[in-house]
Amino acid sequence: MHWREPLWLLVGLQPLLIWLIYRWLRRRSATAYAERALLPWVRHATFAPAAWRRALQTLLVAAAWLCLAVALAGPRIPLQRFGTDAIESTEVIAVVDLSRSMAAQDILPSRIERAKLELHDLLRHMRDERLGLVVFAHRPHLLAPPTSDRAALAHYVDTLETRLLPTEGSDLAAALRYAASVFSSSPNGQRAVLLLSNGPDSMQDAATHNELAEQARALRRAGIAVYILGLGTAEGEALFDDHGRWLQHEGVPLRSYLQETALRQLAEQAGGRYITVRDTHEDWDTLYHRGIALLGAEQRDARGEAQVIYQELYATAMLAGLFALLAAVILIPAVARVPWRATSVAILLVTLGHVPQGRTQDMSAQHEAYAAYQAKHFAEAERLYSNIPGHTARMGQGASAYLGGNFDDALRQFTRAVLAGDNNDQRADAIFNLANAYYQIGDYENAAVLFADVLHYRPDDQYAAMNYEFVVALYREVRRAVRENRLGQGRGPRAEIAREDTQVGSSRLSLADDEPTPVESPLPPAGIDADRWQALIERGLEHARMATARVERQDDAHWTYEVTDARDIALDTMFTADQESGLWRRVFEMEEGFPAPLETPRDVPGTVPW
Repeated sequence: MHWREPLWLLVGLQPLLIWLIYRWLRRRSATAYAERALLPWVRHATFAPAAWRRALQTLLVAAAWLCLAVALAGPRIPLQRFGTDAIESTEVIAVVDLSRSMAAQDILPSRIERAKLELHDLLRHMRDERLGLVVFAHRPHLLAPPTSDRAALAHYVDTLETRLLPTEGSDLAAALRYAASVFSSSPNGQRAVLLLSNGPDSMQDAATHNELAEQARALRRAGIAVYILGLGTAEGEALFDDHGRWLQHEGVPLRSYLQETALRQLAEQAGGRYITVRDTHEDWDTLYHRGIALLGAEQRDARGEAQVIYQELYATAMLAGLFALLAAVILIPAVARVPWRATSVAILLVTLGHVPQGRTQDMSAQHEAYAAYQAKHFAEAERLYSNIPGHTARMGQGASAYLGGNFDDALRQFTRAVLAGDNNDQRADAIFNLANAYYQIGDYENAAVLFADVLHYRPDDQYAAMNYEFVVALYREVRRAVRENRLGQGRGPRAEIAREDTQVGSSRLSLADDEPTPVESPLPPAGIDADRWQALIERGLEHARMATARVERQDDAHWTYEVTDARDIALDTMFTADQESGLWRRVFEMEEGFPAPLETPRDVPGTVPW
C-alpha cells in the first residue's frame, strides 16, 4: 500500500479535536448550571436513549471524517513498473490446449473450463507481468498478444472452447515453437511460457517425442522457461464424438489420461516447473509466486528508480465515508427505536447465516437434485446432478435427461455412468439405461447390442431379455423396410409416433431411488397394437434417414429431422448469440487456408484427432 499525500491523514484527527473542544465547553457550561457536587445527580436524571443516539451519531460522523482523510491521502497499490531502461516487465505467453481431449470431464466442470477458471485466478495473482494467449490443436494461433490489460485478457479467456480451431489434433511442439515467436523483439526483460494441457498424445512416435524434447531445450537456450499446469487425472475420461458416442481408435473406445510424467519431464528440460491442477492455491504458489514472479527479480532491483502505474483506491474510502454520513443523518433514529436485545439477536442471526457449511453442502446436493427429480423438474435435476461427481450422479443426470425427452444428453451421461461404475451391477444398470435411450431415438441396432451386453453381466435379467427380443424384431423390420427403399419417401410428420415418455424396463431407469421397485416391462414381445408397432418402425426409419443425410444435432440438444443447407449453417455460426466465437473461428479458418466456413473441425491425415 502506498499513499500519494500521507499528510492528509491528519484530517482524520479533526473529530478528536472537535470532541476535546466540545468537552471543554460542556464542562464550563455544566459548572455554570449547577454546583460540582450536584453534577452526578443531574447527569443520571438526564440519561436517556437519545444520548445513546447522539453518541452513535457522533461516532459515525467521526468515521466519515476518517474515511475522507484516507481518500485525501490517496491510497493506492502498484500494478506495473517501467524501468528507466525501457524494460516494461516479464512477458508470459499462456499456451492453451484446445484439442478434443480437453473436453474430458475427469476434473469438473471439464478440462477446458477448469483451464479458464485457472487463468482468471492467475490474472488476480499477477502484478506487473504482461500476458499473451496462444491456442493450439493441430496448429497454433495467436488469440491475444502480450498485454497488461487484465480486462481484455479476461474477455479473451472467456472465448476459449475445444471446437474453436478448424483442424483436430494436438501438436505441442509446434505450439511451443510458435509461442517463442510471439514475444516482443526487445532484448531486455524476462520471458516465460505457461502451458495448460493434459499432455502430449500417448501414441506419438519416437520422432515426435524427440522433436518435443528438442524444442524444450531450444526454449531453455533462448532463456525462455516453461511452466506447466497439468489438467486431468491419472484415471482419465472417455472421449466422445459429435453424436455423444464413444470416440474409438482401431475399434477400441478411446480414453484420455493426464500425461503427468511427460509434462514433468518437459518442464525440467525447459528449466521451468510442473504441477497438476489443485483445488487450492498451491498450483499458482508453485508456478507463479515461486516461479514466474521471481523471473528478473534481480534485474528489477538493479533498475533503480522506476516509473510505476498504480491502482487508485480513494473512491472506496470516499464511498465508505458517504455511507457513514448517510447512516448518521438518516438511519440512526430508526435504529435507536429497536430494543438492544432484539438488535443483538438480529446480529447473531446474520452471523450464523455466514457459518461455513463445508461438507454439509456437498451432502445436500444429492438430496436437492433427487428432490427436483421426484418433483419431475427434470431440467433442474439434470443441472444439479451435473455438479456432482460419481456413478450415481451420472445415472441421475441421465435419467433426468431421459424423462425430460433429452435423449442425446441421456446417451452421454449413461455412457459416462458405464465408465464410472465400480462393479458389474452398476455397469449393467448403466448399459441397460443406455440401451433404453438408443431405443427412444430409433437406433434399434445399438439398443439390441447393449441389451445383449446386459445379459452378459446378468444372464437371468428377464427385462433385458424381453427388451432384447423386442428391439431385435424391430431392427429386422427396419432393415426390411430399408431394403424396400422406404427411405426415399417424403419427410412429412410421422404418423402416431410412440410416446416419448415410454420407459423400457423402467425398473432400472430411476436409479436415484434407494430401493427401486421392479415393474412389468411395458413392451412385451407379443400382443402389441399394430398401429403402435408401425409407429415404432417409422421411428427406426427416421433414424436411418437422419444417419443417411448426416444431419447434425442442434445446440438445443434435440434431434432435428430437417436437412439444413451448409450456407445457412455458416451464417448461423457467424450471427448467433455466440458471434464472437464464430468470428474467431472464421479468422482461424482463414489462417489455416480454408476459403469457406467449416461446419465442424477437420481431421488431418496422419494425425490422431484428439
